[in-house]
Amino acid sequence: MEKTKKLPVGMENFAEIRKEDFYYVDKTKFIEELLVKWGEANIFTRPRRFGKSLNMSMLRNFFEIGNDPSLFDGKPEAVEQLFTAYMKKTISVRDTSVRKSAKENFYHGILLGILGFKDGWMVTSNKEAGDGFSDITVRIDDSEIGIVIEIKYAEDGNMEAECRKALEQMQKKHYTEVFDDTDVHHILRYGIACNRKNCRVLLTKSEC
Repeated sequence: MEKTKKLPVGMENFAEIRKEDFYYVDKTKFIEELLVKWGEANIFTRPRRFGKSLNMSMLRNFFEIGNDPSLFDGKPEAVEQLFTAYMKKTISVRDTSVRKSAKENFYHGILLGILGFKDGWMVTSNKEAGDGFSDITVRIDDSEIGIVIEIKYAEDGNMEAECRKALEQMQKKHYTEVFDDTDVHHILRYGIACNRKNCRVLLTKSEC
């Protein structure tokens, strides 16, 4: 017998509704309107008890995906799931109809935007490190963790292979030397490969 979803009567937390598998259908097109017609200030007017709090919670969960505590905490599966979900909601396959190097820059920019929402994170792009320039490096306030990210585009769809190339590149070019002489003692290396609206993430860890 198929399980019937519960109705979220009186609930205002979108994340809780999704996590607990309540029934939810959004017909407002708020997300689409903000992406297309955004402004420095946006006003949403609705009568009392008309769902404003839930709508705002939905928008916050969508646009502040980088604040999810499972993002880049040493769990590559969580990164893969969140990044893929974000791309499926926001980008078009036409966005990647360019040469390979430009495609990698495109996904690089998306990831920088997501990480920019993380409180207490110092995110740098194309920073000189070791014998090259790492795509993205992250220092976390009051933490001994450092993160290095290398992004590839899998033209042939073999994202696993491209992830491994990214990890090999970080190792070969000593990107983690950027954390030498710092209080970072735990390093996470993420190799991320994308193809259209999908991604694959591999992780290696080391101590220093």
